Amino acid sequence: MKRHSQRWGLLVVALVASWLVLRPGVAQAQFENDDLEDGWVLSASGAITAEGLPFPVGTPLIAVGRFTFDGEGECTVIDQLNIGGTIFPDPGSFRTSEGDGACTYTVNEDGTGFLAATFGPSQPLPGTIELTFALVSDEVLRFITTNTPGFSASGSLEKQDE
Repeated sequence: MKRHSQRWGLLVVALVASWLVLRPGVAQAQFENDDLEDGWVLSASGAITAEGLPFPVGTPLIAVGRFTFDGEGECTVIDQLNIGGTIFPDPGSFRTSEGDGACTYTVNEDGTGFLAATFGPSQPLPGTIELTFALVSDEVLRFITTNTPGFSASGSLEKQDE
């Protein structure tokens, strides 16, 4: 019986604490595009998920790179891929700033968001990569790829120290 009372007590404390934090009228964190500014480093891993690429389905991939955000919804990306042990592209890296590439993003009030990076025809693997993300803190963002044919990946961006 004592154990049952302790559980109810903990439940009541948890509910009251939640109500104090989430009650109406209390300001919650409001995020916006300028929460992403300057340089952020990329670390991601995933796998090839569809036929038609120069690698078999299931081939692992990893990536490192750098995103630069302007705080207003535009960005640039430089990244390097390792797909099944092959460095891609070789030499160099993918860049949205070359050719007709582009990068845009939106941060929602709740800290979630969307990013689309397009690598133009001059890039080794042209196309658009779409990410859905959530800001963990002022310095960490976690993401998954969404609506990106051919592969699936997840990873993080961390604010780069200057």
